[in-house]
Amino acid sequence: MNTLALEQVHVRFRFAQPDVAADEIGQLLEAVFGPTDGEIAFVWAFAADEDLDPTVEATLLQRAQISDDPLAALSSTPLLRTRLNALMRQRWAARNLRAKGVPVDLCGLKWNDLSIFSRDMVRDGIAHLEVLARHPRRRGPRQDHLLDMFLDDLAEIYARHTGSTAHQLEAPSSETSRFVRLAVEVLRPTGLLAQHCPEAAIAQRWKRYKRAHSQG
Repeated sequence: MNTLALEQVHVRFRFAQPDVAADEIGQLLEAVFGPTDGEIAFVWAFAADEDLDPTVEATLLQRAQISDDPLAALSSTPLLRTRLNALMRQRWAARNLRAKGVPVDLCGLKWNDLSIFSRDMVRDGIAHLEVLARHPRRRGPRQDHLLDMFLDDLAEIYARHTGSTAHQLEAPSSETSRFVRLAVEVLRPTGLLAQHCPEAAIAQRWKRYKRAHSQG
């Protein structure tokens, strides 16, 4: 995660060690949801100040995919460029592709710096992000259980990295609270969030979980 993104994490969520917190959140995502796009969500979330409407997002990605220079096409949308960077870093690290000349990631690179093979992979990555934007995954009972488990563990990480001595179930459930905003941002790429008003949905779910598990 770049320095600017880490500074944004520190300011927005008051984490004393944003790099450590981001790493722990990434590991939690992978542990709860498995090796899906959710495991890179924490990288996506911390690199931009606001999110895009899914329809607008899908349209921008579609245009970039068929553009002569997809990286330039996404350069004015930092959130999408960061998501693509994170996805390609994950894909390139997961395969033995060094012999084919793929880079470690896209940071600082221009389209002409990439080999034909790498360009094809980038276009595939953009197409994948477009599908995620257009067709969020539907939740079922198992996903709801995993979501509850994730929120509980995320609350513990949040409390620890913000210096709170309160029990994790005391993490705020207001739609505008830092904890709920954090949960929404890191969960958004998993496809488990409601497309409209995700803050309200997560806040309500966290409230129900807290009531069900509060002592006394």
